[in-house]
Amino acid sequence: MSSGTVVKERQGKLDAEQVGRLLHAAALLPVKVDHAADVFGVVTPIARRWQRTAYDALYLELAQRHKVPLATLDSGLRQAAQGLGIEVASFNQGG
Repeated sequence: MSSGTVVKERQGKLDAEQVGRLLHAAALLPVKVDHAADVFGVVTPIARRWQRTAYDALYLELAQRHKVPLATLDSGLRQAAQGLGIEVASFNQGG
């Protein structure tokens, strides 16, 4: 989350206040560590097919396996998610 928000801030798509709110909201989420991802059998092929980073492919794999929406502002990641039949969460980028 931090990496993506820093990039969007650098690109001028988010300001420091928005980044702070996003990171604060993320810190309140009930996060669980998932060790079940099949990196070589599933994640790597997703990364290759959709020309995404391993990180992005892992997000896609997790959303697909757990049948949960993916939240992203990245258009390429949104396209890959939709191509894989993953629901993409929509949210307001503004305040």
